[in-house]
Amino acid sequence: MVLPRFLIVGANGAVGRELLHQLLALFPPSQIRVSTRNTATAKFPPGVEIVQGDLSDDTSYHRMFAGVDRAFLYSVPEAPLGQLFLTAKGEGVHHVTLLSSLSIEDDPEGMIAATQRKVEDAIIHSGLLYTFIRAGNFCSNASLLWIPQVEQTGKLWMAYPDAQSAPVSESDIAATAVVALTTDKLVNQAIGVTGPGQISHREQIEAINCLRRIEGKQPIEFVVITPEDWKSKTSKFIPEDLQDQLLRFWALGDKRRPALKPSEKVTGKPSQRFDEWLACNKAAFLKL
Repeated sequence: MVLPRFLIVGANGAVGRELLHQLLALFPPSQIRVSTRNTATAKFPPGVEIVQGDLSDDTSYHRMFAGVDRAFLYSVPEAPLGQLFLTAKGEGVHHVTLLSSLSIEDDPEGMIAATQRKVEDAIIHSGLLYTFIRAGNFCSNASLLWIPQVEQTGKLWMAYPDAQSAPVSESDIAATAVVALTTDKLVNQAIGVTGPGQISHREQIEAINCLRRIEGKQPIEFVVITPEDWKSKTSKFIPEDLQDQLLRFWALGDKRRPALKPSEKVTGKPSQRFDEWLACNKAAFLKL
């Protein structure tokens, strides 16, 4: 039996790292290639093939795709998409799994949806087989967006504290990608993926503070402010275009509850709740 060869683009990212870990549980490392912008500083398990590559640099496409059967990519709308997928197809790639965004379904008129749809359309136009994993709000956004504020100010400012989302863990996104990469169950499908339950920002902070109290730490001060004030106070931590996208997303979540599309429907394994993800990643919130 000839084993497939896989490419993971973005293996240093949260989803990519988890995907690599899960694929290594199923295949020998010699079947897996990872691409990174800087191979000198890259640290991956022994036996995994490491190549220098950048989706925005068409001179690296041959190195990335040559000899690969199935590839996992993230969206880079500014890349030369036609050349990217033409090269992938020419090098023998027959299936691409793309990490996309559920914004295409939840907020089709928004900027995120437009940029993600551009990449999806380019893949469809290329004739490659595909799976689009349209991930919802990441659980890790709680740390990426909130921790810098708390570290520098001692407070967490929040507009739309009761906005609902269904945060999904990176491990569940990766598990969905494993199904896409190793089976034909999801060929030419767009799969929405969320966590198993709805939770508000306020409830997420309460869960974090409950954990901190158990560990003998002071709770994080949570301050509700207007969207305008939030933009002003977080301008040092979050770029303005991302601020606007987040506020739009939260405003939608303040008006409606998100539809649940847990990964369990695809993977057959229980999806991770936010509190379970928090327990696995508590160190980041306890050091504050």
